[in-house]
Amino acid sequence: MTAPSFIDFDLQIEKQGKKYQAQVLQSPAGQGNAAFSLPFSSLELENFYLRVGRPRQGVRRIDSPEMDVVKKMGGRLFDAVFSNEILALLSSSLAIAQAQGKGLRIRLRLASPESGELPWEYMYDERQNRFLSLAVKTPIVRYLEVPQPSEALLVELPLKVLVMVSSPIDYPQLDVEAEYTHLSTALQPLIDKGLVSLERAAKASMDALQLQLRASQPHMFHFIGHGGFDPATQEGVLLFEDENGIGKRVSGQEIGWLLHNYPSLRLVLLNACEGARSGKDDPFAGVAQSLVQQGIPAVIAMQFEITDQAALIFSRNFYSSLLGGYPVDSALSEARMSIFTSGNDIEWGTPVLFTRSIDGLLFEIPAGPAGLPATGAAAAAAIPKPAAGKAPGGIEKLPPTAVRPSALKRIPIWMWIVAGVLILGAIAVGIYLSSSTPPAGPEEQAVVQSPPTTTEVTGMPEPTEPITSPEPTEFAELGGPTLTHPPQATQAAQGTLTPVGQPAATEAPAELGSLPATIEDDQGISMVLVRAGPFLHGNEMGEPDENPSQIVVLDDFYIDRTEVTNASFAACVEAGACSPPDDLSSYTHPSYFGDPRYNDYPVIYVNWEAAQAYCEWRGGRLPTEAEWEKAARGNDERTYPWGEGASCDLANMVDCIGDVTTVGSYLDGASPYGVLDMSGNVWEWTADWYAADYYATLADETSNPTGPVSGSARVIRGGSWADDRYQCRITDRFQFNPLGSDNALGFRCVRTP
Repeated sequence: MTAPSFIDFDLQIEKQGKKYQAQVLQSPAGQGNAAFSLPFSSLELENFYLRVGRPRQGVRRIDSPEMDVVKKMGGRLFDAVFSNEILALLSSSLAIAQAQGKGLRIRLRLASPESGELPWEYMYDERQNRFLSLAVKTPIVRYLEVPQPSEALLVELPLKVLVMVSSPIDYPQLDVEAEYTHLSTALQPLIDKGLVSLERAAKASMDALQLQLRASQPHMFHFIGHGGFDPATQEGVLLFEDENGIGKRVSGQEIGWLLHNYPSLRLVLLNACEGARSGKDDPFAGVAQSLVQQGIPAVIAMQFEITDQAALIFSRNFYSSLLGGYPVDSALSEARMSIFTSGNDIEWGTPVLFTRSIDGLLFEIPAGPAGLPATGAAAAAAIPKPAAGKAPGGIEKLPPTAVRPSALKRIPIWMWIVAGVLILGAIAVGIYLSSSTPPAGPEEQAVVQSPPTTTEVTGMPEPTEPITSPEPTEFAELGGPTLTHPPQATQAAQGTLTPVGQPAATEAPAELGSLPATIEDDQGISMVLVRAGPFLHGNEMGEPDENPSQIVVLDDFYIDRTEVTNASFAACVEAGACSPPDDLSSYTHPSYFGDPRYNDYPVIYVNWEAAQAYCEWRGGRLPTEAEWEKAARGNDERTYPWGEGASCDLANMVDCIGDVTTVGSYLDGASPYGVLDMSGNVWEWTADWYAADYYATLADETSNPTGPVSGSARVIRGGSWADDRYQCRITDRFQFNPLGSDNALGFRCVRTP
């Protein structure tokens, strides 16, 4: 193998107020800078990582839904950063590097910690139809500034790899033995040639690690086990074991203090969740970042879980490329491409490289066995010297000046096929029934009932709420472009909601039984009755955390017709029962909460506790997850509140709408009960703790389930303006930190009669 050479393109990302500054510190085409805004919300980013990072099974396809999501997300990030002058510098630098027969190493100096959470490895250049980090000639490196950048180490073969396998007995058990076997299998050809030696740590404890580091002086340390990020301490941790096999949290800083004493150690590879994550205030708070700060030249960490097949392909190709004299970033690029060419469409972006190495060369390897080429200084001795007065090609490097990250979820293709067959069957039945039904009279035609459903649960009463279907209208944001927006805006008057320019066709029908179909609470807010009875809960064709589906029985309850508005929440603040939202702006409106123009928009940046406090002030509470789902779904298996199929805004809401809008604007998306905006506008808090396996714990016909008794995250439902149609499915579940808030997250209240 011939090791490639590179010219550096140093790009610093720094936060300035609510915007970011992209500055090219060094490139073959010169320097420049430009301001940009993040093209997505934090909640949308978490959705992205959740979908892309889920454990994957089966055959991956290049045209999978995840690939489409990755392209869109990576394209939006690329377009935001590489615009105007920065894009011109990149294009010119690529041309110069190509003319010199070299690659262009993109060294990201992420000076603001929160920028470390962005999916840089998935940046996608739509003009070239190419992912930057998937191209061997444009590797992406997260370069960390430290006082002493590392240089290549002269080594004698074999390269020594120390592996630690940790699976504490008091944590979910990992199949670490299988992972170690996969690693051994991947490296066996190199071991047989005498290029690599593999040693396993006797125990997964800090003292055992110290003993083996001192005894073997390894060149690489490979950790397999649990990892995490503690939001309270803002520190990344790995789970080691004590003498009894009980889990012991060890911070990246502590591990770094130990490892930095062994200068032979040039590379650490962390096969642990969240090893690449950083803190909000300290760019060195993550495990990988801490290790680089403590002197490790290069650390490769995983953004999310990697499958066994991808890990095997990665290890085999990465280590062999490294032994072939490739810089660590180029070896990583080769490993990425190997994952991709194996038919795996997105896992190539899982590994993240953090380094303080100037040129990426970790080792100087003399000519070795099996024809292994010399690298580093040994190889340089054989290179002809350049003519006097001429540089040996390339650009003089400037000294480093700055530093350096949950969704749509994967549905197996067979499920899509089955769903398509069911939907086509439902359409055929609907056509047959409509052709055999007498035409409605004029009064009946004036009211559009809820859309046809795919499957009904027998013996369940159908909701009787009539739903209007407004005509498309022009929707213009103040100070922004005019967008064609199918739903119509609404106006609030004395607690009732009436579509602008439309008759009040969404008013509830006459009372059924002893409870009125709608009420107004003490604050004049309209609430809709969801009648007692069974409904189908969950989605057998959805994600693992959405099934099994089963019958759940709920009592009567009332739910807000719309999300809680800025005006309603402001009344609670004025009464002294609520605190203002965490942020008074929205995604595109610097002045939002407290601005009268947005009184009828949903309140955002309200955490779970503040939302619950507001509902209690009104004499209610947050809905349980089951209550929310029934209010959105009715008594069938519809995908969206209105039935099947997605409108323009749900196809790509972030581009079509671009921010929160007036409550009740999604009138064409009303639920069978006439509850508005349950898909779109903002995600909504529910009362329940989140557990991925909670549905599996429920008995059939459970009454009034209230979720797990404890947890670390609360369930949010419904999707938002920042999401696409998949997150807007009724049954889609997402978890969110109850102490957190977001510009795409709101809520509504319920009360028991």
